[in-house]
Amino acid sequence: MSKDNSLVRKTRAVFIELYSRVVKLVEDKKNGDVYWNGENNLYPNEVELVVNSSPTASSASKIMAKYIHGKGLTDETKDILVNERKNYKVSNINELAAADVAEQGGVWFHRGFGIDVNEATQQVKIVPRTLDILEYSKCRKGKEDDEKNDSKIYYRDYSEQKTMLSQSKTKEEWFYPFNDNQDVIIAQIKADYATAKGEDTDDISVMLPYYRGQVYYWNTTPRYKYALAPIDPAYNDADSESRIQTWTNGEIRLGFLGKTSVITQGLDEETAKDIDQKVAAWLGENGSKGVFRLDLANTVEDISKVLNIQQVKAQIDPKLFSDLKKEIRSTILGMYCSIPEILVLSSSGTVFGTSGEAYEQAKIFYNEQTEQLRVRLSEVITHLGFPCEIEPLVKTEVAEVDENKNLTAQATLRGTSSGVTSIIELVKAVSQGYTEKVGAVKILTQLYGISEEDANIIIGDPVETVPETQTTEAL
Repeated sequence: MSKDNSLVRKTRAVFIELYSRVVKLVEDKKNGDVYWNGENNLYPNEVELVVNSSPTASSASKIMAKYIHGKGLTDETKDILVNERKNYKVSNINELAAADVAEQGGVWFHRGFGIDVNEATQQVKIVPRTLDILEYSKCRKGKEDDEKNDSKIYYRDYSEQKTMLSQSKTKEEWFYPFNDNQDVIIAQIKADYATAKGEDTDDISVMLPYYRGQVYYWNTTPRYKYALAPIDPAYNDADSESRIQTWTNGEIRLGFLGKTSVITQGLDEETAKDIDQKVAAWLGENGSKGVFRLDLANTVEDISKVLNIQQVKAQIDPKLFSDLKKEIRSTILGMYCSIPEILVLSSSGTVFGTSGEAYEQAKIFYNEQTEQLRVRLSEVITHLGFPCEIEPLVKTEVAEVDENKNLTAQATLRGTSSGVTSIIELVKAVSQGYTEKVGAVKILTQLYGISEEDANIIIGDPVETVPETQTTEAL
């Protein structure tokens, strides 16, 4: 395959098999060996591009991020300033990290350090002081050391990389991987100071400003070296949705849109000019009640051969991709923790009546679907030295509704044709492996009021799919 990045970005859906994303170690003696993320090392860029170009994926990603970061942090640590240059507080880090998880499936945290001195013993301790989120698409892992530990985290704009030669000419910026061992941190600080100043010292406060800091990589799919984005299994669907829009736009801009043609034959120049003026005045609302009269010679036997007005039909068919777009939308939504369609498309709210109870149930369901990611994110930030607890966007005790009203809403939903169609789409998503069965059963029990036993019967058993694999190759 050609390494022309612009070509690859445009044709990934055509030439790259969905389940063949390769992570390979690329040798670079000058800057250090780096693990590429994707066949062309631009997987994160491709994910960002396809998500932003797909209305469904873009909306679902934003809503998923919203549910992960919730209402924010519940304790006083949310107001701690962790990045003075960017004016970031811990709450900002939480929000930025949630967005990366929803789009890329991972986050690259960078943390800097300060000094705490025990007044009694005068013992110096290196402690986390700053926290930041690195741009996901610019981070790559370096080759492991002799003990199989991560050695370096490289940081650069890989979208500018055209060839292996250009990569070797560009000096890499890199950081140390996460390590809480005080001896290791001090050794890293000394190494950076010696490199920058060419001398040694034992004064940590003098050396600390030259320390490049550490990076912690949170990978929500840890069995792979790099995270798989939520959209990955439905990448081609998101690309198709974008291309349908492009095709429709092209037809609107360049195709026929109900144009009117006036066909004449055998008219002299003066008569033709007169017709042009009168037809022009005949157009539009102001001329809709006007009368158009044309005198022809008595020798004309067939008037239609002299003047013929035809209406060219518009080429846009709004129903052309109707069913396909619904199927694509359903597939994409399934990738984002089985997000209910009502949370993404406001128009689908008519399915649930005007009471809104079913909408509240959908929020509760999705709050539960994203709970694991929300809890894990709070654990990661705490592990990095900034204790926090994320407040869920929806509190169950607040969101609970009157049981009688809930039963009424569920009965209304089951009785609508749209409600039945939604159930059929849900069964299809499970059968094709796009949605987990347990999540689908919960949707039927909570949103539709169907018993768990009946829900399992309705959903059935999903078709087994071949698990995705990644390979690591050394060039």
